[in-house]
Amino acid sequence: MQKRASRPSFSRKAFTLVELLVVIAIIGTLIGLLLPAVQSAREAARRISCQNNLKQLTLGLLSYEVAKKTFPPGATGPSDSDPESQDGTTRSANWVIMILPFIEEQPLYAKFDQSKSIADSANAAARSTKLAVMLCPTDAYNGAPFMGTQGRYMQNFGDNWSRGNYGGNGGLGFACSFCHSYTGSTAQGWSNKRYRGMMGFNVSLPVPMVSDGMTQTVLLAELRAGIKPYDSRGVWALSGAGSSATWANGSFSDANGPNCPYMFGDNLMDGQKLWDEFGGPDQLSATTGMGCWGNPTNGNNQATARSMHTGGVYVSMAGGSIRWITDSIDINPSGSSGLSVWDRLMLSADGETVPTDAM
Repeated sequence: MQKRASRPSFSRKAFTLVELLVVIAIIGTLIGLLLPAVQSAREAARRISCQNNLKQLTLGLLSYEVAKKTFPPGATGPSDSDPESQDGTTRSANWVIMILPFIEEQPLYAKFDQSKSIADSANAAARSTKLAVMLCPTDAYNGAPFMGTQGRYMQNFGDNWSRGNYGGNGGLGFACSFCHSYTGSTAQGWSNKRYRGMMGFNVSLPVPMVSDGMTQTVLLAELRAGIKPYDSRGVWALSGAGSSATWANGSFSDANGPNCPYMFGDNLMDGQKLWDEFGGPDQLSATTGMGCWGNPTNGNNQATARSMHTGGVYVSMAGGSIRWITDSIDINPSGSSGLSVWDRLMLSADGETVPTDAM
């Protein structure tokens, strides 16, 4: 009888502890090398999305200008009120609401009852709507709504305002009615070319009045969303500095330049409450990069461009292009005009050129 061939025997050798640790170390090193590349790729995609948002909004604004023969005002309200007022009943439509039909959001536009304040409960559902085109994906705070009732001085604004990350260029003057009148005689008047931006309070510009050139003037800039529910910065349907516009953000003020590091950079009604939570204005600025002044009488009348991208902000020019502005842009006034490069970008009729290599 033929014997069945025996199977060869193999001795299975297990990993030793040292070998296992070496393998784990190699895997950890590979992950450590790959993770920054993955994060970098994700941020690159987020930046592209942010630029696309700005492009779409800018095209909407340009379409509005063609139809209405002027850009929309940054904020609107009764002529005897101010956009920084603590009275929520004076908050009327802003530029974002006005261009909704021009960015394929006609149904949302129709939901607003513009015979009433945007803070009115009748507009609660509309203002709470999340607009993807208003959200920069890099901002970690824009998912939580603005809750006015959690603050000290904005309780009558109500709750559930959806966030936004893009603001209109209100100019270098503070946000107030006397600052933005064609007939005003104050130094910060809208008629003063050293303060006039693109979209003010109850006033705005047609293309022919952008005498510096559409490619030389900022139309929109990034904004950061508020870091607490009662922090009203970055709220797309809310009129006011920091909510949906930049104002008083040049060398004439302490909100000078993109991502301004000054501890009193933005003026907020509920800034004092932020100070209390973070242990003071210097701690707030150092911890969050979102410094503010805490005097409620100043209202929300000053704010500059901010983003959570590293090193700068995206802006759109009135001509339609999207530009990256570094935090190191010149913010120091110089020359006979006494204007910085950043000032010149924000002003629409200062008569000064912007160096091509300045950004």
